[in-house]
Amino acid sequence: MDQAQQALIKSYLSDEAKLYQDWYQGINPPTGDPTTIQYASVPSIAAMKARFQKWFEQHQPWLKQKICVEWGYSRKHKQFQTSEMLIVALTADGLTAALPIPTATFAAMTILVAERYLDKLCAEGTEE
Repeated sequence: MDQAQQALIKSYLSDEAKLYQDWYQGINPPTGDPTTIQYASVPSIAAMKARFQKWFEQHQPWLKQKICVEWGYSRKHKQFQTSEMLIVALTADGLTAALPIPTATFAAMTILVAERYLDKLCAEGTEE
């Protein structure tokens, strides 16, 4: 794990607002059109958490297959000494095709691990 990744994950784990804002902005990138003026503000943390929950529900079958079954989360996560190492491993193994933007990918993996979404998802007896 390089120092930039480690710093980013530590900032996410200590700053919930940054975590959810980076995820939200990653899946809703600005248009990039210099003539467009962005008027909408970033939603509240509660609203972003609700949106993440919807995102998770929509991607649950894919996440379950890729992370629980193919990657073997229930078995493998015990090999990692810290949540940071687990997040990097999940991200590095290319398990985030649903999120092509690197910052959103790291943020999503951090949320999935820190908020224990994967523990619940993978505890349903889907592995092997």
